[in-house]
Amino acid sequence: MKRALTLLLLFSSIMMASAATIVSGIIASNTTWTLANSPYIVKGGLSVDSGITLTIQPGVVVKVDSTTPFYIDGKLIAEGTITDSITFTSNSVNPPLNPWPGLSFRIKARNDTSRFKYCKIEYAATGIYNAGTSTLVYNSVIRYCSNAAIYLTTPSLPTNCYNVVNKCLITENEKGVWDSQNTPIPGLLSENDISYNVLGYFAQSSNNGMVTTNNNFFYNGTGVSLQGGNVRGLRFNNFKGNSSMALAVVAGTIYTPVSNNLFIYNDIALWLSDVMTASVTNNTIAYNNYGIYHNQNSFNLPNPSSMVISNNCLTNNVIYNFRENSTVDFQATSNWWGDTAIAHIDSFIRDHNDSVALGTISYQPILTSASGCQAVTPPPSCMAPVLTEWKITSPGQATGKWTAVSGIREYEYNVRTITSPKPSGGIPANNTQAIISGLAADTTYVLCVRSRCWQQPFFSEWACDTLTVPSSIAAMQHASQLRIYPNPNNGVFAIDIPAGMQAGEAVVIDVNGRILQRKTYIAGTTLQFDMKDAAKGVYVVRFTTGTTTSHATLVVN
Repeated sequence: MKRALTLLLLFSSIMMASAATIVSGIIASNTTWTLANSPYIVKGGLSVDSGITLTIQPGVVVKVDSTTPFYIDGKLIAEGTITDSITFTSNSVNPPLNPWPGLSFRIKARNDTSRFKYCKIEYAATGIYNAGTSTLVYNSVIRYCSNAAIYLTTPSLPTNCYNVVNKCLITENEKGVWDSQNTPIPGLLSENDISYNVLGYFAQSSNNGMVTTNNNFFYNGTGVSLQGGNVRGLRFNNFKGNSSMALAVVAGTIYTPVSNNLFIYNDIALWLSDVMTASVTNNTIAYNNYGIYHNQNSFNLPNPSSMVISNNCLTNNVIYNFRENSTVDFQATSNWWGDTAIAHIDSFIRDHNDSVALGTISYQPILTSASGCQAVTPPPSCMAPVLTEWKITSPGQATGKWTAVSGIREYEYNVRTITSPKPSGGIPANNTQAIISGLAADTTYVLCVRSRCWQQPFFSEWACDTLTVPSSIAAMQHASQLRIYPNPNNGVFAIDIPAGMQAGEAVVIDVNGRILQRKTYIAGTTLQFDMKDAAKGVYVVRFTTGTTTSHATLVVN
């Protein structure tokens, strides 16, 4: 069996480019990967032998071929700095379509503790796969993983491994942290931002689960899902904007203390399904579509004696503060419901009083004040942006701009040909413009943009406009010669229509999309507008010629 690490050095080209170090085989002695020899390209399979330490220096980049395993049977120490992080990524020109397998810690490493600090792990199938060793992950970013960012699975041999994930950004993965370990020592998941994943934290038949505290579970499909096992608690976490369930606790989960969490702007804040043992206390559950949604389908027993739901703030949830969806009679006493009027409390609880097929929720006595509640403001309304510009800026390229909408999460835009179906989704954007390349001449495109909001329906209506790519530079130049003057103005202004531009229509629109004035034009003329009564602010002038649309912005002050 080969026992030596294969190192192939690719020396610099005539242009004096930095060398890459190609690595494969077995690392059989303590080894350090240095910044001077970075990047390291992993090909043909690589493993760190049992009892061996691989140390990676700050700033090193590691690229792994899409079919190449990277096994750790010993110890991996990858500690970057806040200014020089360590990167593990795919060695592919198209990483999303060709993920590398990830870093795989096997049971041979059960007596070692590996450390990650200021690392970036991206475009893997599973970023860190852990089958029974201890890993400490701090201040790192794990993103774009097609299976899971971190997968803690049941080891084949007994082990006392201990895993920590602290102060990390775990984003845009299928699953953030997937925990199915059977270990007597609970791990720690703390102070992380776990966002934009399909599922943030998934505890699946985990013997102890992770102590989950002070994390932000934002904008996931489901924030946390607990399915079986002995879960050690969720405390002082923030759940916001999760489009399905913020926290789902389902059959088989043995022990679930849920306390001092904030649930806001989710579809369902807390989903309880066939759970006999849980403690839900001192949480603020506000401005979700549903506060608590309870199912009890596999057995129809009286209120489970080990289920405690008390001292919570269940207020201002849009559809129901509490919905019972089974025949079980349930107790949820000593909670604050936003009011002391029984009729008002009942109107936001769905139970036997609304349908004879459902059990009764007994909620008295009630708390009589909001003294224990966290302060929560209502989510802003989901307003659509207004397109202010959609024009050709160079051959085959166009720029779209839109007005800012206050209080939203972000924007989403979509570009399609005019014959394509209406968009169902788009590309997230944090700013108010998009640059689109690769547009074909003599083709009409539609730009649509919408706001992504904090609460259902989570999206505004699409704001759309069309643009025909001209067949010549001259046609582009005519549109760019449009001139509004003076600008800014007091509501009285003129627009010069350049010679050679086709006849069309100019429309003045306010930020709410209302048409204030419209005028037709022909080439080589000047349009006069009088809007002395218009409020101060920004307005959009839309010029339409056939199927071609362009925009300009004016300011009334």
